[in-house]
Amino acid sequence: MIALSSPVGTAETLGGQGFQSSLRDLVTRVCFPSTEVLGYFRSRLRRLGFVRPRASNFASTSGVCATQPPRICCVSLALIFPCLAYSLCDNAAALSEVQNTMDSKRCISGLALGMALTYVGPIGYGQSTRLELKITTPHGVRVLRGGAGAAPIANPRSEGTVVVAIALSEGLVLAADSRLTIQFTQTSPNYKIASDNTNKVFSVENFAIATFGEMFLDGRSLAAHVAEFHFKLVKDSKRDIDQFSKEFADYIGAVYDRHGAATNNSKPIVGFILEGYDSNGTGKIVEISLPSVRTPVLCYNTRDNHGALWRGHTDVISRLVKGWDSRIVTLPALAGLTEDAKKGFAAQLQGLEYFIPWQYLMLQDGIDLALSLVRTTADMQRFAFGITAAPGDLPSVGGRVDALAITPSGLVWVNRKTLTGQ
Repeated sequence: MIALSSPVGTAETLGGQGFQSSLRDLVTRVCFPSTEVLGYFRSRLRRLGFVRPRASNFASTSGVCATQPPRICCVSLALIFPCLAYSLCDNAAALSEVQNTMDSKRCISGLALGMALTYVGPIGYGQSTRLELKITTPHGVRVLRGGAGAAPIANPRSEGTVVVAIALSEGLVLAADSRLTIQFTQTSPNYKIASDNTNKVFSVENFAIATFGEMFLDGRSLAAHVAEFHFKLVKDSKRDIDQFSKEFADYIGAVYDRHGAATNNSKPIVGFILEGYDSNGTGKIVEISLPSVRTPVLCYNTRDNHGALWRGHTDVISRLVKGWDSRIVTLPALAGLTEDAKKGFAAQLQGLEYFIPWQYLMLQDGIDLALSLVRTTADMQRFAFGITAAPGDLPSVGGRVDALAITPSGLVWVNRKTLTGQ
């Protein structure tokens, strides 16, 4: 029933029929489905996560779509037969054959629909393939292209990450995961786990940098930009975290501006957490958040303001430590509250947060806590798929956890990925 192209471009068929008759039979079954075929469609759609078509949308009149068939008739080729991605046609004449098999008055509400899958080049490893789907309607012809040589998918974004920074009396801790997740706007599913080997924690002299949010600026990874910053940094034994954070803010701000100029003034969210000691021997955690906050902001220190912050995909940590999720503000039950009532409710929520005696934790405790929070986030994303009120979530945290610690004596890596070969 299904025609496939061999690596040398010769048409082969299943079912012992010729190429064109096989294709014609396939399209006829897709666009004029019988009750048996419709049942198969429904079962496949359920497995793919699509909403099941209502039976009332179909009419079993000699196994042909009624004058008001569901829209699935138009897209069944793509959804139900993924093997078509390897091309059903190796010559353009199939288009007319397809069109001749279709009764334009009885399918797709009288619209004339022509479909052709055009194969270009041989299929094989390391070889170029392109797929074209042409849909002809009274409104014109739409061509969908895939494979090598196709138009790039619009607006890909690299997102995700969870970063944990902790300031204790003995020193500073910084940890992050290693997953790179790319989001797209014109595909289903709309994301891809691109890598579990992404570097998000960096050491520059005796200072540390971690990043979250968008992972690419100006056509390069943030790891490449940090490496370039390190290479160009003038050695200065008197440099402290205050000077270092300002120098990095200026450097990455210029990169961000170049990125915006080259991408139609796009403004992706990019964040950085920096750690190090100042000239007075106080360890500090500072944050830079582009595009809104370019000046480093002090968050915690090792002298009199101990604590932790987490950035990125933080709903798991928030639920675990604070006892609630930030999405609680979207609950309909809170919509009718007055502003005073909302403030009172927010104050009560603070009482659910775990009491962690930061001033009594040793540096090793801080390392264990940071690693635990990152790993717990990755594990929860592995087992869960969003929340009941909004199923579906981006698996944006995973891979190895990199972690380091900084004391007045210097910087020490606790966990660090290394390049390996097999």
